[in-house]
Amino acid sequence: MLFRSVAFKIYRTLPHLWADTRRLSLLSVIVLLSVFGLKLGATMLGLQFSSGQLGYLGMSSVAAASMLVCVLLDVHLAVLIAALLSVQSGLIMNHEIRFTVMTLMGSLVGISCVDTLRRQSNLPRVALILSATNVVMVWLLGLLLSDKIGRAHV
Repeated sequence: MLFRSVAFKIYRTLPHLWADTRRLSLLSVIVLLSVFGLKLGATMLGLQFSSGQLGYLGMSSVAAASMLVCVLLDVHLAVLIAALLSVQSGLIMNHEIRFTVMTLMGSLVGISCVDTLRRQSNLPRVALILSATNVVMVWLLGLLLSDKIGRAHV
């Protein structure tokens, strides 16, 4: 269903992208790496992550994929990919809305930053803004969901 939604969006609104199999392949690789890269990388390195740690690392994975799609393909497509991957990350992480919200907000800020600052080539500024956004989102959602400071989320 998600694949069909993205394919329909590309077909209807981005016909030049639909006709370019190399760029479509690039989109597929970016999304697949975002979905599978984190878990595969952790397994290959022998790292054991708690579910909370995977959720926070997943935020970065989705934000990176969204920013790449924005820079390399299209900003509107990047927003769609961010939204779909954010919902999927929340479902994967025990149906926790916190991961969906944090991932979506972080991704949208990342997309906005790279789209706005792309002409200025100011990558450190983008990284700082995205990091600050993620910290604020983790803190705010922790407060809303009554997390205790110092207690690891599992």
